[in-house]
Amino acid sequence: MNRFLFISCLFFLTCSADPDKFEYLRSPKKAVISEFNRPNLLFGMAEDKEFFAKIEDGVYHFRFSDTKNKHIKSLFTIAYDGDFEIEASVSGNKDKPESYIGIALTDLNEGEDFIESSVNWKDSFAVANQEKWIMYSNGNQNITSKFQILTIRKVGSDLFFFKNGVFKYQHKIGTIKSFKVAISTGNSGRGAIDYFKIIRY
Repeated sequence: MNRFLFISCLFFLTCSADPDKFEYLRSPKKAVISEFNRPNLLFGMAEDKEFFAKIEDGVYHFRFSDTKNKHIKSLFTIAYDGDFEIEASVSGNKDKPESYIGIALTDLNEGEDFIESSVNWKDSFAVANQEKWIMYSNGNQNITSKFQILTIRKVGSDLFFFKNGVFKYQHKIGTIKSFKVAISTGNSGRGAIDYFKIIRY
């Protein structure tokens, strides 16, 4: 059964480039096309877990599977035309600067990307490797801050890091044919994802 589910997941993922299989994604209505909702799900120290996406009634569902993959916890591709929004709630260890939740969106068109984030930590946070990624707050020390992502796009992706809080990402520039999403907790055992949604307009 697990083997069948695994093969089915891979089939759905590899077929994502066919636009005919994703008609529901091009609906003019606002619709959740991807949802991950398991409160207080913690990533373990072993770093041997990976998510797989399964399509059911127009919704991406995620599950754990033991693998040898390290660092990346989820990687999947969604193909459609139009704007989208990502909303998630993450929990990290605010006392450890190396603790973070990373959301990577790859293969996006060029554009200015903003995140509106409601967080419970008060200072800005930047990734150590600033040659690739820089994240900074707008100087507001209140609980709710707005963040802008600056990236050199060295590997053609945007990578977002969060400690705690709920964030929302919107991309409304250009036409997206497809994009990949990767979820990672960085150092093992340091974070949790409460929910994760991709919304299409």
